[in-house]
Amino acid sequence: MIVVVTVLSYITAMWQPLAATLFLVRQTNNFITDFDPVLVTAELGVQPSFTDLDAFLAAAGYAEAAVVHGLLDPPFVWGGWTVAPFEFPRQPKNATMALGVQAVFVDPQCETLSPQLNQNADGSYTVTATRGQCVASFRANQTDDDDAFGVTRLNSCATGDPNTLLEDRFKSVVFWFFTFDGPTASMVFCAPKVETHLVNVNVSLSTRLIVAQPTIVKSDLTSNVTIGEPFNGLALNG
Repeated sequence: MIVVVTVLSYITAMWQPLAATLFLVRQTNNFITDFDPVLVTAELGVQPSFTDLDAFLAAAGYAEAAVVHGLLDPPFVWGGWTVAPFEFPRQPKNATMALGVQAVFVDPQCETLSPQLNQNADGSYTVTATRGQCVASFRANQTDDDDAFGVTRLNSCATGDPNTLLEDRFKSVVFWFFTFDGPTASMVFCAPKVETHLVNVNVSLSTRLIVAQPTIVKSDLTSNVTIGEPFNGLALNG
């Protein structure tokens, strides 16, 4: 009996590589069109009133944590895209679903500037940078900590620059950082914009996360996000 088992084991070991070359298991895509109906549960638009800023604080905290810890985007979000929320079908679970849905795209339009440092008689520094017809500046005092940072609106612009026609809440902003070690300064200019689109989006039914950048089907949807009051299509800078 032992001899028979040994011989069979040798035969199995010898034929296994040949079987692997003859037979290959391939994964194939199976397209299913009879999903349960997908119900969009909200329409994208501007919230008419706020009782508190908890949602903004939560979003800012998540964004910071995502940068530090490499977190994935939450459901219905891909980068600067946010799609209208919808209910997921019950079946199947191990699949990717494609659907058309409304979406808002927010682009911060940030770029780094080249600051110039000028030391004042009292030892402080005035830091300036230009962007187009606008000048951004801040003052770093020696009484401050070694490192200082902040954000300022871009107010010093030549007549005719679009930024001069905007309310303060819509104006471009500059984020700045300064350290007396060097000294060194950095400035980042941002002019956020917001758009609405009808998009095609692919969503994993197992993770309920968007798996690829949405593709635009139709732009300039009729929505109070980009048309009419209260923002007239402008993005808040704060």
